[in-house]
Amino acid sequence: MLFRSGHYPEGLARGDAVRVVTVPPPGATGVAAPTLVESVVTVWAVTPPDEFGDDALVTLRGPLSLAGAVAGAEQVRLAAVAP
Repeated sequence: MLFRSGHYPEGLARGDAVRVVTVPPPGATGVAAPTLVESVVTVWAVTPPDEFGDDALVTLRGPLSLAGAVAGAEQVRLAAVAP
């Protein structure tokens, strides 16, 4: 998944544990508040942004339910989990 700067922890690396938060679009009506995905997931790979953009490519490893949780989300953000 692509993440903009500020939507994932700085210094994110392979093996880090993260929580996934789905966020409704700004100003959306009739949409639930941000939702915390139940499982803690593992960062499988991180490709940092290049000089032409500020999006990082982050691959996550988690349960199958993670795919369903993020598939319909407007935005997805990551939060670091303390070891």
